[in-house]
Amino acid sequence: PKSIHLISSIAAGAPGSCEVRTDQPALEYGYGASKWAAEALCQVALSPSSRLFVYRPGLLVATRSGGVNDQDILASFIRGCALAGGFPAGVHECWAEWSCVQATAQAIAAVTLAALGDGPLPREFNLFTDKPTRMGVVFDALSSEGWGQSAMGYKAWHEIVTAPRAPLRALHQTGLSNGVPVSAFGDTHLSESIRVAVPGFEWPVIEPERVRCWVRDLDERGLLGRPEPKSWDST
Repeated sequence: PKSIHLISSIAAGAPGSCEVRTDQPALEYGYGASKWAAEALCQVALSPSSRLFVYRPGLLVATRSGGVNDQDILASFIRGCALAGGFPAGVHECWAEWSCVQATAQAIAAVTLAALGDGPLPREFNLFTDKPTRMGVVFDALSSEGWGQSAMGYKAWHEIVTAPRAPLRALHQTGLSNGVPVSAFGDTHLSESIRVAVPGFEWPVIEPERVRCWVRDLDERGLLGRPEPKSWDST
């Protein structure tokens, strides 16, 4: 083929001023290591006349008001805070780089179309927003929809949300997440190739109303129940 387009992950991207793959995979992180291996295999299999384009999205979130992936870390975090009736102290003013799925897909599609020509293009793209969202909008959204939220000690919060059958239990068992979907890719990674390939591209801002819609969507699907925390401790 003339071009190969691979959707990888920022987990395989190297920190620094270039949008490239890390020299070695992080073997303790299976997901990131598998993305690193996929990139390496595609590079090896590439014919001299082909071009490989690699896209490394960051933390993706729902674009529409509904359609929240109830298995991802953000939905699990929202469910956990609803269950606990609060959030870890100090997180309210933290920021997270949540990138909209639609904008990410549009960026990839635009590069794919541009690659049909023979003009020069970047080959590697770290795709994460430059408009981070304040974590407090999650707690404000929960409160506005009827789930009272207050700051609580991280240990107490963590015990509730990672108890057996609790929303963040599976992520806790991997040992790879503290349960809080905060990210700061922009502090360590570059994300400029997309603006070179697609002039005028801009990431959308995630408005508070969208977060409230996520809460409503999870509630309508029966995923924001109000059991007593102790009920989650039973096996």
